[in-house]
Formats: sequence, structure tokens, C-alpha cells
Amino acid sequence: MTGTTEATLQLDRLDGVLAEMFARRLALHEQAGRDAGRTWARLARHVDVPDLVRQYRASLGLVETRSEEDDEHEAIAIAAARSALHRLADLVFDEDEADDFDRLRRTFETVLRSGRAEGVADAVVMAAERLDKLGQHTLALDFKIAFEHAYAALERKAEQLAGESGKWLSDILGGQARDVGALLARLTREGASYADMVRGVSDLLTDADARAVQTVIDLMTSRSMSQGALDLYASEGIGQVDFVTAGDDRVCPICTDCEIKGPYGVGESPTPGIHPHCRCVLMPTSVLSATTVGAYLEGGP
Repeated sequence: MTGTTEATLQLDRLDGVLAEMFARRLALHEQAGRDAGRTWARLARHVDVPDLVRQYRASLGLVETRSEEDDEHEAIAIAAARSALHRLADLVFDEDEADDFDRLRRTFETVLRSGRAEGVADAVVMAAERLDKLGQHTLALDFKIAFEHAYAALERKAEQLAGESGKWLSDILGGQARDVGALLARLTREGASYADMVRGVSDLLTDADARAVQTVIDLMTSRSMSQGALDLYASEGIGQVDFVTAGDDRVCPICTDCEIKGPYGVGESPTPGIHPHCRCVLMPTSVLSATTVGAYLEGGP
């Protein structure tokens, strides 16, 4: 860890620019979770849950359930759920149903773009504060202006972000399939009826706060913020970054280890969101130039 940043952020004692930065990041996480969760729930209503459950029950051959069969039943259920969920992609070819799929894709692209823009804005304002202390900068430390300019500049990466959104959708489909598999295996063990299974799976898939959905959205938001900062550092010739933890008793051993092993070359560091609800950030060991900072806080890059 270098001397340019304290070893930890100590979130419970932050004020000023750092406090505002983390409040913005938390708000972005919450907004992304709400928007993407609602959009996913709307799309998930297209899953043919009765057919999914019928396939699962037929695959069991109506055998008597025993506890040692749980793993096999879960694997069968996951396969059935994965098949049903991946059929959602066919909606893009259905003129009557494509809107919900397209809405989710656009929501993901917005989350990715907003995350990257926030990562840039945070890096710019933090650099502006450091330049102020060095007497090299006099512009207002305005996150909103920096974010707006960074967001606009990302228009040129729209195609790339569209491609990345597909990867995150695939992660949600996989996570939901595993959760459906676990649910159906448990319901089978409990002797649940066909109707109970249909109801349970429908409730899980259309829950905007479902674990698999919110986990993926959280990771997508964190990693996009980190990537935005890294892209800026790389483009401006920053050589190294520190991996900085939150500095409280919630910091996990993995993130603590990442912090201890820093600094890292840009492009070689672990990327926060290492895990869900990761609060770590990457900070440069040297300050961004006043020219770069000024561009984002005035007319845009």
C-alpha cells in the first residue's frame, strides 16, 4: 500500500468528498437493483412454468422420493429450468413479446454505462480534491457534472456495453435455474403437488428481489464502476493503483489480502466487485492531470 491513500477508507468515519462518493455509489446500487429487478420480473412472466414443472415431474418417473435422491432431483430440475429460461431469448424474434426482452437489455446497458460513468466521476473528483490540496486546481468538486460528461462520452462504447449485457443476462439465467432446481428438489422432498410447485416456481422467478437477480445486478454495478475508473487510469497513463478496502469488521479475508498485496499495475489489479456487496475501490498511486480533471468538470472530455 502506498503513502498516497490511507490503508483503509474507514467508511464509518468518512466526510466530505469521500462520504459523498460512497453515498452516490450506494444510491447507484439501489437504483440498479430496483430497475433491473422490476424489468427482469416482467420478462420472467413469459416463462412457461407449468410446462417446466411437468417436464421435471415426468423426468422423475413418479418414483417415491427418498432423501438420497435429492441431488439427482435438483440436477433434473436445474436442467428443466435452464431450458425454460433460455427460451426467453426466443422472445427477441417474437414481435408481440420482444418488448420485454429489449427492455431488460436496455436496462442492463444503462446500468453498465452508469456504473462506468460513476467510476470515472469518482476518480475525477477525488483527483480534483488532491490537486486542490496541491494548489493546482480551483474548479468546484462536482460529481454530477463529471458523471454527466463521462456518461455522454460512453456513447461511443454503446455497442460494447450491449455485448456485455448478454453475459450478465446469462449469469441471471444460470442463477435462477439453480435456485429453481433447489426449490423443486425441496418441494419434491416435502411431497408438494404439481400446483404447489407451479406456484412456488412462479413466485421465485417473478420476484424482483430474487437472490440470483439482485446478486448479479450488484456485481454488475460494482465491476462496471471499477472498470470505468480503470479505463480512465489506463487512458491517462496512470501506472499503478491501490486496492482499498472499507476498513471495518465486514471486510472479507479475500479483499484484505488484495489490499495488502498492492499496489498493482493498471490492468493487473483485482477488480472490486470481487463478491456481492463489495465496497472496495481502486485508487491511483499518482494523481490525474489537471487537464484531464478540468475536461470532465468543465466542457467534457
